[in-house]
Amino acid sequence: MPAEERREALLDAALDVFAARGYHGSSIDDIAQAAGVSKALIYEHFESKKELHASLLEAQSEELFVRLASAAATGEPGEVRLRAGVDAFLSFVEERREGWRVLFRDAADPDLARVLDELQAQATAAVAGLIAAEPTAPGDARDQRVAWRS
Repeated sequence: MPAEERREALLDAALDVFAARGYHGSSIDDIAQAAGVSKALIYEHFESKKELHASLLEAQSEELFVRLASAAATGEPGEVRLRAGVDAFLSFVEERREGWRVLFRDAADPDLARVLDELQAQATAAVAGLIAAEPTAPGDARDQRVAWRS
């Protein structure tokens, strides 16, 4: 399996484990077992459990931000775009329950506070963008999301 595919498979296994057990309740051994690989293989892709978890948080938040940006990238008035953003957010929660759990399960954990604070700031900026941005022609949602993150 190519390295990028293997990395994605490891992230998928980690998503299930972290969603079910939380950050502190999960181990690299648990993730390796769920992925059907050795612990050493995980360490070839991720330096630590913390780095694996941070990569997972980033991937899940990326998907959420893309959905929010797509909702905002229309020529509709702000209220319509905001409603679309709320719908996009709720769709993410419904369709990606494990992703939602990973993003918010350990939100009060001081060990994860820095990463989660950054994600919360990005989410706040995305919502503010849905409310305040002038309507635009439909475009690349990734460009809109990148603008919110800067």
